[in-house]
Amino acid sequence: MLDINVIRDPAILLNGLTGLDRVFTLHYDETNNIRRLHLTPNGLNVRAPQCFVLGGVAHLGPAPALDFEELRQAFHLQKSSLELKLEQLGKGDFLSLLNAPKIGAFLDWLSAANVFIHYQVLDPLYWSIVDVIDSIIDEHGAHELMAIAPLLKNDIFTLLRDSPGETAEFLGRYSYLDVGRANRASFIAELRDLLEARRAWFPDFNFQMLKGC
Repeated sequence: MLDINVIRDPAILLNGLTGLDRVFTLHYDETNNIRRLHLTPNGLNVRAPQCFVLGGVAHLGPAPALDFEELRQAFHLQKSSLELKLEQLGKGDFLSLLNAPKIGAFLDWLSAANVFIHYQVLDPLYWSIVDVIDSIIDEHGAHELMAIAPLLKNDIFTLLRDSPGETAEFLGRYSYLDVGRANRASFIAELRDLLEARRAWFPDFNFQMLKGC
């Protein structure tokens, strides 16, 4: 049986974290859950995959009795409304939403109720692509690169994220993830050519490190 504290405790000590054993109650919902992202003969099964977001509100201890009726009145919701939707608070991009009066009122209500906001964002395409870096480091035993592996992963994602359709076509030609030993050299060579073509996208250090990797 694995003692999770063997992994947990060093991270807590390293980062000086506190309060991690407090009990919270979390309420959450999800957005953009595509379930699975995979390659098909026509490209990705989702043409332009968006980030999967899991988020909501949280509070210390057991769930309190939050007064939804107060929110209903504050935002003039119909009696039939069972939940509060984003479009009822504001519209536009992120900065426009932050400037919306109803967003401010909602945040004030959360603060007064001692409610926190929690969220986790995951890009399925990112986690599909960055295996390339892990495979290279593992294959060559280049463990000294582990310190900058997050940087390398971010850069290879930047290299391939801009055009999901082109990326899917490229990966599909090599039966990714199962590229195979015989095709590795040409796979990497094509990645290097793409990196050279998009060199201006990266600071010189990032470009040289990714190219070297």
